[in-house]
Amino acid sequence: MARRNGVSHPQREHAAEARKTDALGKRRPSSRNSVPEQADTMFTTLPKIMLSPYFALGVADVRAGRPPRFDLWDHDSTATENDLWDYERGRQWATAAPTLMPVRRTEAERREFPKSQRRLSSSAEDVYERSKIP
Repeated sequence: MARRNGVSHPQREHAAEARKTDALGKRRPSSRNSVPEQADTMFTTLPKIMLSPYFALGVADVRAGRPPRFDLWDHDSTATENDLWDYERGRQWATAAPTLMPVRRTEAERREFPKSQRRLSSSAEDVYERSKIP
């Protein structure tokens, strides 16, 4: 029991116990130096994220006013965890970008820079980078 000046305080005891567990009630590591387990990470590029069909689906859902459709992954056996991230990034980008901003280069951009291999709109990339989407 947590004591202060020799007196027990149930609220402090409860708070001390709460700090020892996470939101699911699992015991937290006692050492401050311990590193929590994380998912494996991998390198990707901005074009790979923004040209993903799942990114486009996230953008379309936001622009259509639909709520997140995370249950899609229950029905799509080919979708990976990275696809779910791309979907969420598309939703985030669509909230940061102007409603009519295209993700891909427009015809005018293609005419202006015909030899460029870029497929993304430069303004779309700028919005993504300025909004600090993970």
